[in-house]
Amino acid sequence: MALETYKADTLTLELREEEGAVYVVWTGRSTGRDPGPFIVPVLQKAIEMVRENSKPLILDFQNIAFMNSSTLTPIIRLLERARRSVSTIRILYKRELKWQELNFSALEVFQTPDQRIEIRGV
Repeated sequence: MALETYKADTLTLELREEEGAVYVVWTGRSTGRDPGPFIVPVLQKAIEMVRENSKPLILDFQNIAFMNSSTLTPIIRLLERARRSVSTIRILYKRELKWQELNFSALEVFQTPDQRIEIRGV
């Protein structure tokens, strides 16, 4: 179980590999106007780990306190690319938080019938 932590201002991304999946756990607050230069390299590293080990990627947003709409852009790009590949991606969010429900339910358009891409409120 490899563990790497990346931090920019008040946003922390924890990248870890477990037996069944590669996780990117999001905590803190993402308020930057252009968080892509911080987020994209972490997501790229996660995708490399997924490809090397044939595991699903789980983006876990359950403990993030806030994220602005600029944070969604790199996530949407990742989902667009995943749609054209064989990667399995799950996005987990906390359904009881209205702001998370609004942000992540909008991403349900990326879900695939075979559940290769899944947006799940827990």
